Amino acid sequence: MKAENVSVVGVGYVGLTLATVLAERGFRVTGVDINKPLLEKLNRCEPHFYEKGLPLLLRKTVGKNLSFSDHIPGDSDTIILSVGTYIHPETKKPILEQIIRSAEQISENLNDGPLVILRSTVPIGTTRNVVKPILDKSKKEYSLAFCPERTVEGKALDELKELPQIIGGINEESIDLAFDLFKNITNTIVRMSSLEAAEMVKLLCNSHRDLNFAYANEIALICEKTGLDPHEVIRAANSGYGRSSISTPGFVGGSCLVKDPHILNYCVAQTDYKPRLIISGREVNEGMVDYVFGRIKEKVDCGGKMFITGMAFKGKPETDDLRDSPSVDLVEKLRKTGYGNISVHDFVVSDDRLKSLGYNPVSLEEGFESTDCVVIGNNHERYAYLNIDSYLGLMKKNSLFFDVWRMFEPEIITNNNNNNNNISYASIGK
Repeated sequence: MKAENVSVVGVGYVGLTLATVLAERGFRVTGVDINKPLLEKLNRCEPHFYEKGLPLLLRKTVGKNLSFSDHIPGDSDTIILSVGTYIHPETKKPILEQIIRSAEQISENLNDGPLVILRSTVPIGTTRNVVKPILDKSKKEYSLAFCPERTVEGKALDELKELPQIIGGINEESIDLAFDLFKNITNTIVRMSSLEAAEMVKLLCNSHRDLNFAYANEIALICEKTGLDPHEVIRAANSGYGRSSISTPGFVGGSCLVKDPHILNYCVAQTDYKPRLIISGREVNEGMVDYVFGRIKEKVDCGGKMFITGMAFKGKPETDDLRDSPSVDLVEKLRKTGYGNISVHDFVVSDDRLKSLGYNPVSLEEGFESTDCVVIGNNHERYAYLNIDSYLGLMKKNSLFFDVWRMFEPEIITNNNNNNNNISYASIGK
């Protein structure tokens, strides 16, 4: 059976990008969600998050072969479940309520013969042990596959077409059907031996990335204690040496890297093996907000004027995603400890959105003006094009410039023409 009518259940960062690319490739696609105001926006070609190229792709496909609805069409021959998975803030255990509710919705609307694909990040065994029993209640025939999303926010539309697609199935027929779908998007497909192996791939990828960042951050902290410049030694270690690819120290956030190591740790905890490395890395990265806060507190008292620029969890590729953003966490920690004069800025997140979340958004000029502390919170490329001397001249004397991602070399800040203000430079490990 060749898929023609595809329903994507959940039109967030994962589902909407996939739905638009499938529509671009000629499938009749319905994006399904329970949020009716969101559906109205999408039917007007107004995406609810920033993704390069997404508004144009919506305009090309909506009203033609892409639509949005609060129910799954009865003629769907492929149904892709792409709702979010969360972890409990204290226990760190995965929360699968959205997946269970969506699977129940699919089961209630299931006709004989469709392919059901789970695309959400889940604990190992979820497709077989959670989703399949729910679908079985329908008493209908269906195929079942797990095909994880591995794109990076900001380049998702390109990476859907460039990255290999991992496919695991309940049987060979399910794998073949998923293969037939995704071969229309990407040239490389990796067939896995089981649903569980495919589920593990996604957890492995994000946990590995988190560990890479944690290693860089710990190296930076070691360099601080030994009087070395972490960026100098990391650059040298990576230079012309293919066996070394150490990351840049910095904040690590976003819903995937913050969540997925804990999901993997939860899976392993069900066995008699006690993992050590995965959660140790996560603890290092989670500690960076406290580290930056501690460095700020040493220099700036609670009455100081604070300016945090770079509120999205990352700057490159650019995104407006504030979920699990370390900059957001830093602002909240400053507030809770008595810092009351805090303004914020982001190159992508709109001022209206920042206001709606209770922040005080300002321009860069307003943020630097007479401030006691500037924090560069993410690695957006536009920082490299700033005439930083003109901004530094606006800061108070004896103020602090905390450059989390080392977007500027320390000498540029401390030796600039305007540094009669005696600005101090700090970054992770420096």
